[in-house]
Amino acid sequence: MSILDDPETFTPYSTVKPLTDQDEMLVWVPELDRDRILAYQKYEEIYWSHKTAFKLKDVTADGMPLYVPNPMTICDATSHFFMKGMEITADGALGEAWKAFNDREEFLPKFHEAKHSGVVRGDFLLHITADPTKPEGTRVSINSVDPAMYFPELDDDNLDRVIAVNLVELIVPEEQGQEVTIRRQRYSYALVGTTRKVISQLAVYEAKNWWKGETAVQLVAITPPTVLPDPIATIPVYAYKNKPWQGQPFGSSELRGHEALQARINQSATDEDVALALEGLGVYATDAPRPSVNMNGVETEVAWVIAPGQVVEVPTGSSFRRVEGLKDVKPFQDHLKFLTDAMYEATATFRPSAIDAQVAESGIALAIKFLPTTAKLEERDLLGVAKTQQMTHDLKAWFMAYESLNFSETDEMVITLGDKLPENRVDKLNVLNNLLDRKTITKEFYREQIHELYGIEFPADMDQQVEAEIRASMELMQEFAPEPGNDGATDNKSNNKSRPNESGGTEAK
Repeated sequence: MSILDDPETFTPYSTVKPLTDQDEMLVWVPELDRDRILAYQKYEEIYWSHKTAFKLKDVTADGMPLYVPNPMTICDATSHFFMKGMEITADGALGEAWKAFNDREEFLPKFHEAKHSGVVRGDFLLHITADPTKPEGTRVSINSVDPAMYFPELDDDNLDRVIAVNLVELIVPEEQGQEVTIRRQRYSYALVGTTRKVISQLAVYEAKNWWKGETAVQLVAITPPTVLPDPIATIPVYAYKNKPWQGQPFGSSELRGHEALQARINQSATDEDVALALEGLGVYATDAPRPSVNMNGVETEVAWVIAPGQVVEVPTGSSFRRVEGLKDVKPFQDHLKFLTDAMYEATATFRPSAIDAQVAESGIALAIKFLPTTAKLEERDLLGVAKTQQMTHDLKAWFMAYESLNFSETDEMVITLGDKLPENRVDKLNVLNNLLDRKTITKEFYREQIHELYGIEFPADMDQQVEAEIRASMELMQEFAPEPGNDGATDNKSNNKSRPNESGGTEAK
């Protein structure tokens, strides 16, 4: 039995489950996936600081609690460094096909957008499709998929092995009274002879029990089971995990385990705001009855009104005093700082605002400060690159099947990641200068490196221009150089110049 078969088992959604609306019955979702779907929504609410994210006890004067946007900062920073600077390149015909595909489909923007949401939710997916009716060169497409639509079928003996994939979309009819249905795109494997093939099927089902195999009620068969053309041999849905864990088929949100801490931060900020508001307006106590007339003199029983420009009148013998409130919010601030620092440290989130200039200029010190973020992302980068490498390898098969392109078996796309921290260009420039002075590198290589560092474009005849300037400078120096034996005199022409004598006349030198 899978560990997920036990509803009481600790799962990636156990910490967020108490915050989700369990009354929202997702009858169209398999029971084991309901917590996952609700978690996606709740983590998005926490990320966007939505009022339904947490149930805070106290509210401010305007009736709105305060939400400190730590979750947004943490997720944005993590997404920025996760697979930062990814580039995909290839040579020859495959490189040309990839460039055209990347430009047309805007793959890199789509990937990073999906990755950003995946850091919040815990999972993100890419889906390759093709339309043979489109013009050649535009038939293959790729799109991101909401992970709430993703329902994989796993091998019971190996939860990392996917044997089929269902992409499910809820169809809500426009007219009232009609039943909600499910549009399901299913991919599965089948042996055709001795070769493994991918089977694609698209159909509409009744919302209830669509996942129960033969008992599922199919309403409309849009596309009957169809074998995808050779050489496609892999289900074209690629699931990325934000925070993987051994034995878990899905990833975890970057906010997992910190929901209660963020709730306390929001509560503390709200309490502090209320305290400041009450201290400004004040809290008053009196033993007098409520006013019997309003501001217009009409008899009525109204509540006390404390506001600028108002005059409070109390009966003789009654007392009316201001209750002393909070005079210092430093304890609030210290507590908030402690909770916020704890959250950033627990999520290993790099905070540039906490780095001073000296640390930023020191490569080693900055790397040490960044080490926790590097540690948490190293594993994800490895898995992300491996998944993307698989996707690009399969994409080559789609080009061959639908775009009539042929590639050799050795043609593969190369995936590289950029540096996570900015390069210290001054240090590298000093190194290049030292190498050039010692004649360890050529001037051409030196200029190439300067171009990479600063983007400076050098003319192709730069060497000739430099040599011409050197020659001109040497010729000028030779023209004004002193002749031997003149003890610093410039030349004959300048030496024969007249100079004034004591009588006011001139004499030759």
